[in-house]
Amino acid sequence: MLRGCKLGDSEHVKDLSRALASNTTIEVIDLGDNSLHKRGVKDIAKALRNNTSVRELLLDGNGIGSQGAKTIAKTVLRKNTTLTKLSLKDNAICSVGAEAIAHALRDETQGGGGLTELDLSENDIHLHGLRALAKMLRSNRCLLKLNVGRNRLGPKAGKFVSKILSLNSTLTSLDLRANALGVEGLKEFSEALKLNRSLRSLNLRFNNLENGGIGIVAEVLEHNSTLTSLVLRGNGMSLAEAERLAAAMKVNHSLSTLNLWYCGPGEGGTKYLVSALEQNSSVTRLVLGGNRLAT
Repeated sequence: MLRGCKLGDSEHVKDLSRALASNTTIEVIDLGDNSLHKRGVKDIAKALRNNTSVRELLLDGNGIGSQGAKTIAKTVLRKNTTLTKLSLKDNAICSVGAEAIAHALRDETQGGGGLTELDLSENDIHLHGLRALAKMLRSNRCLLKLNVGRNRLGPKAGKFVSKILSLNSTLTSLDLRANALGVEGLKEFSEALKLNRSLRSLNLRFNNLENGGIGIVAEVLEHNSTLTSLVLRGNGMSLAEAERLAAAMKVNHSLSTLNLWYCGPGEGGTKYLVSALEQNSSVTRLVLGGNRLAT
């Protein structure tokens, strides 16, 4: 682990890449927060092109940009068949970089076929990037976890999320946190979520779901029987919505974790939710922190 060592584009990176090219035992490479930029990531990518031992590559916060993402896509994802986890969080890869990554993962027969976890959060991939990922997931049957949180996606992202949930049957975890989806965006994919039978974990924290969003989620829970973890943190709910969610919990028997941190159900709403647990035998973790439960 060399996270935060300020390696930059120095000779140390070249030395490391030469060592990795022939190493057969290292399984995890964590080079987060090292200011690698384009040159440094090029050296690392070359070393991993034919590497057969590394399973996880973590390059968070390196400012590699869209060009660096293209390098990873072309040199690593199209060549390496053993990498299972790739994190490019906070790298300013934008939509162009996301499109390159998605395109490399579309054809599982040419590298990238083993990747099961992809983190592209905090990269400003916008709608074009999400659209490319949705298109990739129509054919990719290997990816299990996708994080596109904090990417300024907005309500229009809902239709692409709907396509992912409708056309992909293998994704088990989707992180959409802090994307300002709003009630409008949630409506776009709520029907697909009702019918989806593969997704186990969904993170919708801080998505402006006030004034109707929690009610939509409740309706989804009455139909969906596969979600086990749902994060709604930071999405306000009214007393009526808390009652609606509590009613859904009484009939849903798959959800085990429900995070309502900073959702503001109030004392009355909390009573509804806690009361629902008397008829629910699946929820093992109900998070209510950050809420004013009594006056």
